[in-house]
Amino acid sequence: MTSEFRHLRACVIRLWVNSLHTPELDYFQDMIRFNEAIDEALAESTAAYAEQVNHSRDIFLAILGHDLRAPLQAVSMSTELLLRRTSLEGDALTCAQHIKRGTRHMAVMVSDLLELVRSRLGKRLPVEPVPMDLADAAREAIAEACAGNPECDPTLEVTGDTRGFWDAGRLNQLLQNLIGNALQHGSNKRDVTITLSGEPDVVRLTVHNDGVPIPEEAIGTIFDPLVRSADKALGQPSTSLGLGLFIVKEVVTAHQGTIEVSSNEADGTLFTVVLPRKA
Repeated sequence: MTSEFRHLRACVIRLWVNSLHTPELDYFQDMIRFNEAIDEALAESTAAYAEQVNHSRDIFLAILGHDLRAPLQAVSMSTELLLRRTSLEGDALTCAQHIKRGTRHMAVMVSDLLELVRSRLGKRLPVEPVPMDLADAAREAIAEACAGNPECDPTLEVTGDTRGFWDAGRLNQLLQNLIGNALQHGSNKRDVTITLSGEPDVVRLTVHNDGVPIPEEAIGTIFDPLVRSADKALGQPSTSLGLGLFIVKEVVTAHQGTIEVSSNEADGTLFTVVLPRKA
C-alpha cells in the first residue's frame, strides 16, 4: 500500500514537471496541496490497516483462549479424579500434583489473556457485585497463594468494617495478583504485609513488600498489558505474560475504585487500592 502511494506521487510529479512551461507560484502551491493530500491519505490508510490487523489478532487470541479452556478442563478433571479414586504414592503422586498445579497455572494465564482481549476489543470488565467481606477474601487469597509455597507467610492487618458489595471472583483475582507480585519481587516472602482499613464510604487495601524498588521510569507503565519493564529493570527473568497488574487495574476500574503505587529504597513498594463499598 505504501509502495502504491509512493509510485502515485512520483508519477504525478513527473507528469507535472513535464507539463510546466513557465514556473508560477500557483503551480507550486497546487503541488504542495497535492503532497499534503497524499500524506493524509497514506496516514489514514495505514491507520485503518493497522486497526484491522490488530482486530484480527485480538479475535484470534480470543478464539485461542476460549478453545484452550476445554482441554485444560479435561486435564484438570482427570487429575482430580485420579487423586480421589486412585491410591497414588511416591513419584506418581508427585507427578499428579505437579499436573494439577500446572493446569491451574495455565488456566489463570488463559483467563488473563481473555481479559486482555476483552479490554482491547473495547469491552469493559463485567462485574456482578454481591455482599461480601474483603477480609475473608484476603484470608482465602493468602491461603491459596501460600498453598504451594512453604516460605510464604504474609501478615494481614484488618481495622474497621471491611464489608461491601463487590464481585467476589474479580476481587480474588485482584488479591491473588497483588499478593503474588509482592511475593515475587519482595526480598523476603515473610515480610509481605496486607492491610485492610474500613472507612465510612470506602475500604482501603494496601500490599507492601521490601526489596529493590521499582525504577521511576517503570512505574508509569507498570499497569500496561504485556509489559515487563519492572522485571527487566530489576534484572529478573520474566515468567508470565505481564498481565497480572493489568488485570488488577481493570478490576479496580470496573469497581469504580482507584489504585496507586509508590516505591523507594527506604519504604519499599506499596500498592494502595481504594474501593467504594458499592461498586
